[in-house]
Amino acid sequence: MSSQIQSIDRAAMILELILSSENAPTFSDVTESTGLAKSTASRLLASLEANHLITKNEDNNYVAGAMITRFSHSSGPEEDLIARSHASMELLSQETGEAINLAVLVGDEVQQIAQIDSKYLMGNVNWVGLSVPTHCSAVGKSFLAFGSAETSGRLAKRTSKSITTKAALHVDLKAVRKRGWALSESELEVGLTAIGAPIFNADGTVVAALSVSGPTMRLTNERVETIGGLISQQGLLISEQLGFSVPESTHSGYSTSERKVGAA
Repeated sequence: MSSQIQSIDRAAMILELILSSENAPTFSDVTESTGLAKSTASRLLASLEANHLITKNEDNNYVAGAMITRFSHSSGPEEDLIARSHASMELLSQETGEAINLAVLVGDEVQQIAQIDSKYLMGNVNWVGLSVPTHCSAVGKSFLAFGSAETSGRLAKRTSKSITTKAALHVDLKAVRKRGWALSESELEVGLTAIGAPIFNADGTVVAALSVSGPTMRLTNERVETIGGLISQQGLLISEQLGFSVPESTHSGYSTSERKVGAA
């Protein structure tokens, strides 16, 4: 067996281990389960990660990467959801120029399943396939605010601005319900601001969330307010396609401004 084929076989073994594990394995789990030398395992893991087949979660453990999750969402309910959300995502991209994401709830975190990249170089990160906590992300708060997700245990402090108490989170989610959109400002990552809005299905459950995200220096308070109104409208438009009955009073807000929501 050539060394090249052997490397492919070993990489496939590692990938199978990661994808089939109930709990995201650590580096030690990989070496112990495969019997590979640490240097070999490290090299193969780096290669798999570079090709977006695996990635690391917030605990630095290994999970499926964007390449895997992108194809795993290529059929079934998510495929229809992505298709129905495409026009709204394109509009948000054109109006804001920022990164636009569609996310669903997976376990107790939210996972990005579709993205339109920012037109700017700064802040252009591929979030597809990545999972983030609900309490400190705009998409996560969109689920929490309307009772479609719950927090359990300690609220992780991702940054100095992360909400870490249930009382503070309750106040924040009350504001989300009142205005129809959520805000995460340097709560998930320092310097990152995101505005999110829920997408409801016919029974009123939040099945997905939209987000607009970019550097805090670009997303000023004025832009956040404008984008918040726009993204909440688009979330309701998609919700209508899914059978959700939107109150008549909100229909007048569907029209979007003719000007772009430009950078400050």
